Amino acid sequence: ERVLNNMGTIELGLLRSDGSRFPAEVRVSEFRDGQQTLFVAMLRDISARKDAEHEIQERTTRLNALLANSPLAIVVLDKNQRVQMCNPAFEELFQYRSAELAGLDLDSLVAPEELKEEASEMTKAGMQGRVAHAITRRRRKDGSLVDVEIHSVALLIGGQVEGAYAIYQDVSERKKL
Repeated sequence: ERVLNNMGTIELGLLRSDGSRFPAEVRVSEFRDGQQTLFVAMLRDISARKDAEHEIQERTTRLNALLANSPLAIVVLDKNQRVQMCNPAFEELFQYRSAELAGLDLDSLVAPEELKEEASEMTKAGMQGRVAHAITRRRRKDGSLVDVEIHSVALLIGGQVEGAYAIYQDVSERKKL
């Protein structure tokens, strides 16, 4: 009876003949053929994969820092025009916490009734790959209105529209002047 048993895969740091280290994936299998047992080890250099993972992690960290520290309010919508995420400046401007907004329709939350059509058109523009810009008013959680400048932009991933994002700036002081 022949039996092949995969004993698992592990990642190790190994040494090259020149003394340099590299990450490797090692897969060990046990092969039994009657009375004889053999162990087979397959080794794969995963340096390229680890470098790519590190690059992705670094970019993600930078993007998260950019969003978190931006003085402009930013909200990201998915293909269904539902809130995926927002930054702290958005939370402060509109008085909502990110967790409260997740999965909800942004326009129904922040657009006053008389500006729903305008808000819908701006969201549609972003979803269709167009940039929309307006100076208008939006509603905070407490019902108060705030003068804002809005940019609605498509979220393109691999050349495909995967959603949209909006950038809001409070222009109340500018309007007063």
